[in-house]
Amino acid sequence: MSSSYYMNFPDIGSTVFVLIDMQEKFVPAIPSIATIIPRQKLLLNAARELGVRVAVTEQYPKGLGNTISELKDLLAPSWPLIEKTSFSCFGAPEFRKVIAQFPVKSIVLMGVETHVCVLQTALDALSRDCDVFIASDAVSSRNDIDRDAAFSLMKQNKINVTTSEALIFMLLRDASHPSFRAISKMLR
Repeated sequence: MSSSYYMNFPDIGSTVFVLIDMQEKFVPAIPSIATIIPRQKLLLNAARELGVRVAVTEQYPKGLGNTISELKDLLAPSWPLIEKTSFSCFGAPEFRKVIAQFPVKSIVLMGVETHVCVLQTALDALSRDCDVFIASDAVSSRNDIDRDAAFSLMKQNKINVTTSEALIFMLLRDASHPSFRAISKMLR
């Protein structure tokens, strides 16, 4: 990587959103869960409106349960639900297969835990020459110090840490976008 870094804007046709491990038996351990779920809902609804691809992962669902119903109910039938045991989503062959099906240039991550599965997926995506975006208000960890340390490491590695709303507006790029009105209503 060169010493100067210019972020590329995510593009609707070459971006994938990944919802990581928002599972029944795990999310109660996350103190900020009530604040991140609405942001994840916003991102999922925006993805549906804009036609952005979404992949959903579940870490060892036999032990940790399935994706919580309030998020699962928002998932489109075409969005793959991928079981994994690896911390990085890229450790799951099915995830790699899904990503390889599309010209993915940017990946937007949301879910838990920031310092484990989100971080490792971000670093793996970066190593695959993807522009990586973390929806900082849609990820969390059991402990703030772990989340904050992960954000610091991500920024050191040129991973883009921003908010859900900022990401959505990066995808829209212009108020003349046909979905601008619908997205604006979601943000109220």
